Amino acid sequence: VNPACGREEEYRILPAGRKRTVSVVGGGLAGMEAARVAALRGHQVTVLEKGDALGGLLRAASVPDFKVEVGQLLAWLVRQMERGGIDVRLKTEATQDLVIKLNPEVLIVAVGSEYGANRLTASGAVTAVQVLEGERKVGKSAAVVGGGLVGCETALYLAEQGKRITLVEALDELPEAWVNGGLEAGLMLRIEKANITVRTGWHAEEVRDGGVVCLDKHWRNHLIETETVVLAAGLTARTELVESFQNCATEVYAIGDCVEARRIHEASQDAWRVALRI
Repeated sequence: VNPACGREEEYRILPAGRKRTVSVVGGGLAGMEAARVAALRGHQVTVLEKGDALGGLLRAASVPDFKVEVGQLLAWLVRQMERGGIDVRLKTEATQDLVIKLNPEVLIVAVGSEYGANRLTASGAVTAVQVLEGERKVGKSAAVVGGGLVGCETALYLAEQGKRITLVEALDELPEAWVNGGLEAGLMLRIEKANITVRTGWHAEEVRDGGVVCLDKHWRNHLIETETVVLAAGLTARTELVESFQNCATEVYAIGDCVEARRIHEASQDAWRVALRI
């Protein structure tokens, strides 16, 4: 999570040549990290977060017991907001009028990503974030759609609660790009031990009473009988929201998942890149 690791000379946090007013829209990982580094450089920083707590998707990511380090990162970042003298405004939705009223010299947009409406959510699927944050309950069995990092971790989280889980992935194999080395091996081993049924090469088509209909690569239909369908794929950047702020300050930067839905590492890099530039 430290972009300066191995690049200490390039990513040195030095005092800014001119102290500026900076507004950050969004209190997720990217927004907090940009605010933290900007404040360390001497800028006057305000963070606008429409929710009642900081963290964004990091809150959901820290829920499983095996993600304790993510929870520690979240707690650390929140403490840095307090220690850095940053003006954090919770339950404050950033609008064009509000940003213009604040009149920041620099505006950093970090509004993240979201699950877009699709045929699965329209027919009754819940999202992984809703499940992890406790907004939606899961029955004794669930089909988790999406075999990336979020899907694998959500499936494991539910299986370790004693639920019968089927993991559905459209690719012929579970994606390997999202993890590396020992992390991949460890996660796959835990999935095997949890007796999670993995269906690769299957496309989830429709949620019905009693399950989800999937189409395999030979165009055959299969019904996975399950109580709950959990969507763990399809996060999309909030690009339209980013565009709405383009004329609200002289300098406007977009960082994190609102550029492209990615991982903690990329969000941290984006935050440092901008905070060291201003």
